[in-house]
Amino acid sequence: MDSFNAVAHICRAFGLDAFETTIFTNFVSEGTWEAAMGAGALAALTDTATQSLKPRIAHFIRQPGWIPATPSLRYCHPHDDVSSLMCQESHVLPLQRIMRHALQSMSGCSHVLNLHGVVGSGRRSLLRFAAHTLQTALLMADFAALEGQYSDIRMESLLLGGIVCLTDYEGDNKALQAIVAGLYPATKLILLTSQTELTGFETVPVFNLRMPAMETEHRRQLWQTLSQWHGQVLPCEQLAKYPLTPAQMKEALQQATTQSIAQESTQGVAQDVLHYCRNQHATRLNDLGQLIKPVFTWDDLVLPEASKQLLKAALDRIRFKEMVYTQWGFGAKMPYGTGLHILLAGPPGTGKTMAAAVLAGELGIPLLKIDLSQMLSKYIGETEKNLGRAFDAAAQTGCILFFDEADSLFGKRTDTKDAHDRYANLQVSFLLQKIEQH
Repeated sequence: MDSFNAVAHICRAFGLDAFETTIFTNFVSEGTWEAAMGAGALAALTDTATQSLKPRIAHFIRQPGWIPATPSLRYCHPHDDVSSLMCQESHVLPLQRIMRHALQSMSGCSHVLNLHGVVGSGRRSLLRFAAHTLQTALLMADFAALEGQYSDIRMESLLLGGIVCLTDYEGDNKALQAIVAGLYPATKLILLTSQTELTGFETVPVFNLRMPAMETEHRRQLWQTLSQWHGQVLPCEQLAKYPLTPAQMKEALQQATTQSIAQESTQGVAQDVLHYCRNQHATRLNDLGQLIKPVFTWDDLVLPEASKQLLKAALDRIRFKEMVYTQWGFGAKMPYGTGLHILLAGPPGTGKTMAAAVLAGELGIPLLKIDLSQMLSKYIGETEKNLGRAFDAAAQTGCILFFDEADSLFGKRTDTKDAHDRYANLQVSFLLQKIEQH
């Protein structure tokens, strides 16, 4: 019995009427199905235990163009409403270009686009939005749940005509080759979300794209959207200063709402959300130094007026950084870091630490006093590694790095007379490089 008659027989045995059977057998008769599924075409369609069509396939026949979601598989229709995803246009455009290039490619193999970034950064939402703008369906599946079996998702991709997206990918070169072989030619493009880049693939065209961090204005808009959904009045301008991921923002609001209800708080949800955001990264930062709670104000700081004005000018530079570098476009002309570096010099007890605390309090962001004992190491390369962790933490949490008594660390390069001088100079060079990039 050929595939056409076999499928027609299975359809009738499953109880489909003549019209529904005709729809599906006409699809098979076009030859597309057999070409894509090969000898395993019927196995992918049928349940061997009951000798009948798989329930999800029967559902597709009765309601063409739609298959119900499962805990590990979700179908995103190109006409779904994606207005709630809140994706930045500057983040979507690179994805669109790569996806369009891959879909139009005539290379004879599937392309792989790996969008990598931290968990909860909005990678899935960005892929959904990009596919929607291209009017392309998206079949999202959990990589771990597939357990190396790709025939079902290849079958559904062929039926629905969508791009396959495997989330939380943690495989190696061999696994990726198996994915490409298992899904081609049902789809020309395979999307992945992972935490790291995929490198060393010679036979598979892999595009690596890092998930960009959200800008302050985008975070403010997302906080406004969340406040409207939850019916809460939130200090969105202040909350936007904290570089949280969309998942962390939703968790912060959910935790604050739960705590406010449970404790019958009179302060309201807004203060609880602010407290949660401030302490989001406290555990990680405490490993690098001491978190100083800002309690000082300008009135507590006794300085000459000229010095105060200089500190306030530095404060304004930080406050309007987003406007100048992003909205006005000057960031495109800054190939290095755009952070601000302030040198507070003077004898002990003149208020250097207090001045740093005042700046942190005015900005509403954490002040991390670096513990030099946690940074310096007698082992070669460890000091640089610890410094790298500190600067990475500052970039990801938005805190102020405060190097107290930094004379021992920010030393001057010396003439190289022995191995000790050489490695000391390497530390200074690394530190200057990180400061320039920050």
